[in-house]
Formats: sequence, C-alpha cells, structure tokens
Amino acid sequence: MGPPWKVMNPASFSANLMVLIFAGLCKGSWSQNSDYNWTVPASVSVQRGLCVHIPCSFTYKQGGRTTPGKLYGYWFLNKGRYRHYFTHDSSRSAPGILVATNDERQELQTSVKKRFHLTGDLDEGDCSFSILNAKPEDAGDYYFRIEDNYLRYSYTTNHLRTHTTLQVLVP
Repeated sequence: MGPPWKVMNPASFSANLMVLIFAGLCKGSWSQNSDYNWTVPASVSVQRGLCVHIPCSFTYKQGGRTTPGKLYGYWFLNKGRYRHYFTHDSSRSAPGILVATNDERQELQTSVKKRFHLTGDLDEGDCSFSILNAKPEDAGDYYFRIEDNYLRYSYTTNHLRTHTTLQVLVP
C-alpha cells in the first residue's frame, strides 16, 4: 500500500488549486484574518415586496477571555456618505446605514425598522438576517460587524484582501 498522498504535476496542481479557489469564491466571502472569518452569499436577489432570509456564519477570536461580555451584531447597508453614530458612544461611527442589530441601544431608521431582522444566534456564530417587504432602496452592499466589551470587528474583506461584501439586488 502506498502513501496517502501522491505527487501531482505542476499543471494539475494549479488547475486543482484554481478550482478550489473558484468554488470558495462562489460559496461566499471570508475575511483576510484567519481569526475572523465569515461565510455569506456573494449576492442575493429578492423581488420587490417579497422577503428573503440571508444565511451567514462567522468566527472570531475571543482572545482567551472566559467572559467576553454580551456579543452585539450589526448589519450595515453601505450607502454613499452615510455614517451610523453609535448611541452609547457618539464619538464612534461606522460607514453606512444600520439596518439590523441585537443592540437595543441603537436607533434604526424608520424605513428599515420593522423590515430588517437579525435572526441568527451570535453566540453560535450565526449572523443570518432577513429582509421583509423588499424595496428598491434596499439594494446595495452590506457588511456585518461584531462588538463586545473588548472587541470591534467589521467583516468587509476576504482572504485575498479585496473588498467583499454581501450584495443585495432588488430588480
């Protein structure tokens, strides 16, 4: 019986590597830091007036803390020059419009308040969310952010260090 591996010629190895990279890119997006990964569809299309559930999972480095505090998740629609100023710390802001969160201290715009919902269990690494009654103004690039007492991290890039977000289309 031979070894559990075999030597491949360079062309075959390159072709297999390209297939793996392409399959990964089609599956979703990942952050560039191996401690902070996320998987989300590259794009989702939803017809105007309908609903969509967007699956999302993430990992993050807890830094060895046994009690990191409550984990907050934030979904942002990255639109133009909009910035969200955090209610509990107005000196901090993030680019975009806050559309869904489990942080009850944050104010959501009336246009998204009852239509966007963070449905995932953040403690289980689930950052899924839903959009109800989709509108054309919901179209755009979205990104996810997590925070606790010690951590602030936005999932906006993939392992290739290129800008990658979830794109929602409302045709």
